[in-house]
Amino acid sequence: MPELAVDLDEDGGCLQAIIDKAAASGVVSFEELVKCLASRGVTDSDQVEDIAAMLNDMGFEISC
Repeated sequence: MPELAVDLDEDGGCLQAIIDKAAASGVVSFEELVKCLASRGVTDSDQVEDIAAMLNDMGFEISC
């Protein structure tokens, strides 16, 4: 997997909120993920797709 342009271990960040929400419900919207990543300066579509794939690999559904 390529190096990601965002720290997935950042405490209290929007990615942690996304992961927490996905853990509680099993699903997160792609739009929420894109907004979160954009707020962290990640707008490259390959990076967004890589992070979405990582969440999917963790067992979380990414809804449209």
